[in-house]
Amino acid sequence: MEAAAKLFEDSADAVNDLIRGGREHLRMQPMADDDVSKRAARSFTDAGVEGPESHVAALTGYQKWLLLIAFNIRASAAQYWRTDNDTARTAHVSGLGGLARD
Repeated sequence: MEAAAKLFEDSADAVNDLIRGGREHLRMQPMADDDVSKRAARSFTDAGVEGPESHVAALTGYQKWLLLIAFNIRASAAQYWRTDNDTARTAHVSGLGGLARD
């Protein structure tokens, strides 16, 4: 299970590179010094980088989701091993030691 969690963390790291690149490359400068060019550049920049609906925000949400999956894989594995160990101890105490793992 550790390998599966690591796969999701590695993917989150790769998305981090996209986020960093997006913050740099998705900022648009006005093509001219007029109001239309300035508004257009601002709109493209907002869509790419700024606010909760931007491309960078979507990537950030995706990255958090990948990290949450990795966390949940590890938490599930830990719970599985706790339950398995508790079951083994209970079986051993109940005289079923031959059936339990030591």
